[in-house]
Amino acid sequence: MYRKIIFIMALSVFIFSKTQAQSLSATGANKTDVPTIKITNWNIKNRILNLSYEISNNTKQDVWICDRIHESYNFEVYLEKESQVLTIRKRLGVLSYSKWRAQPYGKYMRLCPREKRIESLLLALPVNSIHVYKSIGSEKLNRVVNSKHLAVEIGYYVGDLPEIFFQMLKETEKNDLDRMILFNMWFGGVLGLNNRNEQLRHRDEEVFIPYTQQKIDDEKVLRTIIDDLSIPYKETTRRPKYNPPNLTTCTRVEIQYEPSMLEYFYPYQSQHSLLSREEIENLRSEKTIVVKESEMINDFTNELKQAKQGTGGIVSEKSKANVFCYRDGRRLTSFIVYDNSSIETRQKQRTEYFNGLAGIRILTPQIQPFELRMHCAANLKNLWYRLRFYDRAEKRRVQSYSSIKLDEPNKLDKSNKHDDPVVSDMDQMEEELFHEAQLFFEAEKKRLKDLYPKIKLIYPVPNQWCDSME
Repeated sequence: MYRKIIFIMALSVFIFSKTQAQSLSATGANKTDVPTIKITNWNIKNRILNLSYEISNNTKQDVWICDRIHESYNFEVYLEKESQVLTIRKRLGVLSYSKWRAQPYGKYMRLCPREKRIESLLLALPVNSIHVYKSIGSEKLNRVVNSKHLAVEIGYYVGDLPEIFFQMLKETEKNDLDRMILFNMWFGGVLGLNNRNEQLRHRDEEVFIPYTQQKIDDEKVLRTIIDDLSIPYKETTRRPKYNPPNLTTCTRVEIQYEPSMLEYFYPYQSQHSLLSREEIENLRSEKTIVVKESEMINDFTNELKQAKQGTGGIVSEKSKANVFCYRDGRRLTSFIVYDNSSIETRQKQRTEYFNGLAGIRILTPQIQPFELRMHCAANLKNLWYRLRFYDRAEKRRVQSYSSIKLDEPNKLDKSNKHDDPVVSDMDQMEEELFHEAQLFFEAEKKRLKDLYPKIKLIYPVPNQWCDSME
């Protein structure tokens, strides 16, 4: 009898292991020369879907992983009705004809060769749809259906993405004024694109690029799928209500950084180069901060109240801050902060603060001297990009103006025109607009010639600025 029991247990373990191996497999997971994605853990508990996956850069080049796709959402959730696949999508290279109040922008994070990135997804059940590229279908809203499969799609680029995009800008502008004008309408101009990237703290590690309707076709996709599931899904425009942590009666806040303050605030090697060895070791040894100042706690409480919706979210689990709130020695509440922007409560609600959470840095006075240093470095990097983009934009604008035959506005081709009065009026308007453009272009060329009569704008790279200024 014992032999039968042991045999049944062994068989069960084998079947379970085989099922898990099949469900956790990822596309290209066994390849060693391409980036891969694999599910490391997932479960459904207390009406919460919790999913973790690992992205590995197995190449010898930098890989840029898509971190968000819109200013309001960092991912998209939708159900393919025919295949019953519930898709979590985070990539930019998607063809869409949706109308947006705010044009999508993709944020991409650099993953160095042989480096790994672990991300986790948390969604309340039933999963609510989040549409960015994909339009809401005609099916009835608030109808719950069950999905049998779950797919995760992450976009990525290989190489130097900021330089790839900059070169694409140059190619788009070449010898094609109409295309350049259309390009500037899409992106708000080269300088406008640069202004958005100036919001970033680490431009060597992350970059914003605009949605281009697949005009940039080099984006590749990591995809993995789990089968044999039953996940309730609801097609709705409503978002779950979010209850932010209440620190109103809190008199003491304790923050525990994992693995330490260094990894949480300054995770990149480029930041470490701005710190001495002693400073790095000191930050690495600092793991806990205690705050008792009521004014600082109140400011942090008010900041937490800014979020109204719990959309769920995808976060990187490289580091985190565990926040515990006390009164008279009794713990009132606790929550987790990821990347100074996302919060996960004890109720497993997760939401993102799109402007970030400044309170965590303010509550940690040990990092203030280093913050000034990091801001200084970021300003120098912004200045270098700004001058580079400005130089390029000005030169291309002058070249484009010079390519137009401004002295021949009346020699337009009228061979295909007829006596239609509407067409004649349009022709007259076109000539008037052309004349106005002629005056503007001439004035602009004169202004640029006065500004730069002989100087060709060439700027040194940032690490040579001090020597150049001397």
